[in-house]
Amino acid sequence: VAAIPEGLAAVVTIVLALGVQRMVKHNAIIRKLPAVETLGCAGVICSDKTGTLTENQLSVKQTWPFKDSTDLIKILASAALPEGISTDPLDLSIIRHLKAQGRLDLIPNESAQVDPAKSFAFDTDLKISGNLYAKNKLIIKGAPEQVISRCNLSADSRQTIQTAMLRMTSKGHRVLALATANLPTTINELTNIKKDQKFTFLGLFSVADSLRPEAPPAITEALRAGVKVTMITGDHWQTAYEISKELNLVKDETAVYDCSKIDNITDEDLANIVRKTTIFARVTPEDKYRILNILKQTEVVAMTGDGVNDVPALANAHVGIAMGDSPSIVKDAGGIILLDNNFKNIVVAMQEGRTIITNIRRMLSYLLATNAGEVIATIGALLLGSGQILYPIQILWINLVTDSLMVIPIGLEPPEDHYLRQKPEPKNSPILDSILISRMIIIAITMGALTLCFFFFFQNSLTRDQANTLAFHALVVMQWANAFNVRGNHDSLLRRLRTPNWAFVAMLAVAIILQILTLASPLGSLIHTVPVPITPIITVSLISFFTPIVIVEIHKLTIKRKK
Repeated sequence: VAAIPEGLAAVVTIVLALGVQRMVKHNAIIRKLPAVETLGCAGVICSDKTGTLTENQLSVKQTWPFKDSTDLIKILASAALPEGISTDPLDLSIIRHLKAQGRLDLIPNESAQVDPAKSFAFDTDLKISGNLYAKNKLIIKGAPEQVISRCNLSADSRQTIQTAMLRMTSKGHRVLALATANLPTTINELTNIKKDQKFTFLGLFSVADSLRPEAPPAITEALRAGVKVTMITGDHWQTAYEISKELNLVKDETAVYDCSKIDNITDEDLANIVRKTTIFARVTPEDKYRILNILKQTEVVAMTGDGVNDVPALANAHVGIAMGDSPSIVKDAGGIILLDNNFKNIVVAMQEGRTIITNIRRMLSYLLATNAGEVIATIGALLLGSGQILYPIQILWINLVTDSLMVIPIGLEPPEDHYLRQKPEPKNSPILDSILISRMIIIAITMGALTLCFFFFFQNSLTRDQANTLAFHALVVMQWANAFNVRGNHDSLLRRLRTPNWAFVAMLAVAIILQILTLASPLGSLIHTVPVPITPIITVSLISFFTPIVIVEIHKLTIKRKK
């Protein structure tokens, strides 16, 4: 009973559950209990751009007709899917733009001029979407490089288009191309378009999404904690680069990689690229999964996703983070659901995870050290020929009352800045490091030695039962001191006292009251304590409380000086 921390399993589960409850306040639902703890170990956070780092409120910024005679606004309206069919932010931004321009006559399905026979949602392989009209006239919008590759254009025309694209992407805008074709037959899917079908290039338009104001500070927090933030987007590399500069993610273009050429690269070469890349542009779901597998070889990886195609990556990541507006299959694949799609709350969850890991270590070191102290006192008394100095009921009282009252508040301890700023630990790092183990040994020896000293010292001047009562009281008080010690595994106790933990104060007060009752009330007969003069009680209380604290503070100072 003295050796085994019986309540540890239950307490760890309670602390994890309370951490999950706190995360709900930050719009994060934890579907799998260990996910928060795992996120605290994450060395890389792979995040989408749209909706997570940005507001997901696209707006049309600029249009560029390939020929001056082209009415690009009308073409843009013809390429937008109707509101009732599409919930794509891109289509909705086009409709909002038409309303702002007063061109209500061009809004799809609200005018006979723009009434598509069929609408095709965005195809991730072809990277285009669009509408089919009478006489099989197809108008598409999509990734410029995909659209341009299907158009008959001279070298000069391609250069002119590229120049216009760079002007738009240099502002951080997402650029899309518009094109049209007269198909020989009706199609039911965009994939039915013949590969040799050529389109007529019409022009470019750009959209922009404002950054979430809290995203740059959150990224800074993650970087300070030694966590690499990787942005994965389907945008053009130049657009991704300009936005990542605003987010303080990169300083030059070398940290951006265009995944449109990833298919021709071996996994070994890609691993070298991934190590030095922060921004991945033109990423497909297959690319995301491949990048994830490479990152997982050396890092604990958190991955965000919002589409059905992201399910394999979410399920395979150490921590999958699904967006709140995702389909149910995506949410089922993630361990965490982010209700407001906000990157800030990923960082908050990471900090919560680190706090939980640190608090689990606090609880472990508290319980194991105090239990070991009881064992040393019990076995030491037997070896020294004094017999058993603690009654079984007293050991149960220490383990089930004093331990239980103090350990849960320890598990709710506010974070130490040191643990929020240090780099993530390796995947195979032990739950208790050498510093904590050495501190636990020191505390256990101190508790056992002091308990024996008090018992043998007072046995000469008081009765054996009174010496037993003082030894029991000394162990309880040293547990209180140990609870203060573990509040700061790194910070000094004086500094840690400035960080309030009212649950700790409340439970300490209850523990003190209960201990007084065991010494000065009928409860003492159940615990096998006897009345003791006040002077020995005060002396034992002061020495038992301050000795472990002074020893641990010296240990902390020694470790800091060595580092």
